[in-house]
Amino acid sequence: MWSTNIEKFRRLRESIKLIKKLWSEDWVTFSGEFYSVKDSNLYTKPPYPIPIYIAGLGIQSAQLAGEEGNGFVTNELDINKIKDILFPAVKKGSIKAGKDYEKLEKILFIPASYDENKQKALESIRFWRGSMIKAFFDVDVHDPRKIEENGQVIDDDSLQKKIFIIYDLEEGIKKLQQYVDIGFTEIVFINSSPDRKTFVDILTKISDVINNP
Repeated sequence: MWSTNIEKFRRLRESIKLIKKLWSEDWVTFSGEFYSVKDSNLYTKPPYPIPIYIAGLGIQSAQLAGEEGNGFVTNELDINKIKDILFPAVKKGSIKAGKDYEKLEKILFIPASYDENKQKALESIRFWRGSMIKAFFDVDVHDPRKIEENGQVIDDDSLQKKIFIIYDLEEGIKKLQQYVDIGFTEIVFINSSPDRKTFVDILTKISDVINNP
């Protein structure tokens, strides 16, 4: 059975604290709610701080990214939620920690598909539907066949709202530009296109237009 979201969040916060101590201190003794170590020493410590990126879809995770992380990662595509809820939470956390919000990386991580034929683009990415049922992250459903079966309830209209699907260059520029405009510093695509090289080619063209207006 999965832990509750509240417990998972507390575990994450505590683990980051322990990781940072092991990276920077000698002979660490730590007794937390979930993790304990005694006289532990990382003999080969990193020569410089290793960036920590915290992923999330809600306020708590976003604020934690601002407080303890070097960047925030999300696969949320709702522009208004990102702009009005998630990014302000990241900023609140960074201010609380005395960090510069503008220097934190904001990364969008999403599955994507491109084809001039709309149906081909959709068919190539439908297998992601099971991952879009948020209830599966709160209950003990571990059988991928069950997840795939239940994912059938996600129709194509809903799929297009949750995933980056494009059919031509102009549409790609329009969709991608809005995420750049609200402050994402990096966008990572999981290329699930029928022809992956073609997606890379059109994405290169989209990037050139956005970066060289």
